[in-house]
Amino acid sequence: MAGEFYIRDPLLPGMCGEDVRLFQEGLRASGFDSVPENGVFGPETSAAWKEIFIAARLDDFDHGRAYDPTQSEQAFLREQFPNDDDHERGVRAYSPEKFSSREEYESFLRSEPSPIPPGVSSFSWGEVHSHGFNRQLETGMAPSQEWNDWTEDLRRLTPGDSFRDTDVPPSGSEMCLVANAGESLAPRELADHPLYETLRAKVPPEIGDLQVSELTLRALKDGITGPDRLGDVVVTDRRVFAEGTTPGFRGVIDLTDPPMTQNELRSAMSELSLANATPTQDATQARGIARA
Repeated sequence: MAGEFYIRDPLLPGMCGEDVRLFQEGLRASGFDSVPENGVFGPETSAAWKEIFIAARLDDFDHGRAYDPTQSEQAFLREQFPNDDDHERGVRAYSPEKFSSREEYESFLRSEPSPIPPGVSSFSWGEVHSHGFNRQLETGMAPSQEWNDWTEDLRRLTPGDSFRDTDVPPSGSEMCLVANAGESLAPRELADHPLYETLRAKVPPEIGDLQVSELTLRALKDGITGPDRLGDVVVTDRRVFAEGTTPGFRGVIDLTDPPMTQNELRSAMSELSLANATPTQDATQARGIARA
């Protein structure tokens, strides 16, 4: 398996591909059975990585270690906190020594918006392996064949020179649309909507179908019911805005958030359709008066 694809560093929510699937394989081998092996960095993958990050940081607390960010994590923090003073505060924010108790530190790590970097750096693959190994020691479990296979793959993909021996990297911002070679991931309920088709044409192709689906849903909820009510589409580094022709009407998504799953989108679309189809009490009364 090693050398057949490129390991992006960092992996980010919304990405798809073999590197994501291999990471998911490691999460499952480390005890996170709810993580799918579908190659899509979705909510389940993000949640499992968050638990591993929390476990690693709490282990630092238990052993009195200060937070020592890796090079790629430093880059993430630098992106989040470009000002030098803010950057230092950002790094210190993760350090266990800032907190008076383990509970206080865990509460911080679980707070929202999450202080945990969404991206999975090359260092993080070792964290997943350590988590699985420690879990086996704690439970007395014998390593499974799945675990042994993933460990062997990981040895051949150790962060460092071996990463440069793999294939040419795709763009670091490559999302699901590109990784799936044009196969649409949009739920049919949204893909058939003319507003989705218009937004898909206006939004850059590196932004995935699931994210365009969510943008469509948010625009519909805000009263942009069709292409005729859509004004500008504005894309920034972190957000996409669908502006309506009516001032104040817009849909917006954050590209740093994990995309909604197909099931979540279908459920939200059904709720939206039901809400639009259910008459309000005032409207029902008005129709009753009119019939009388």
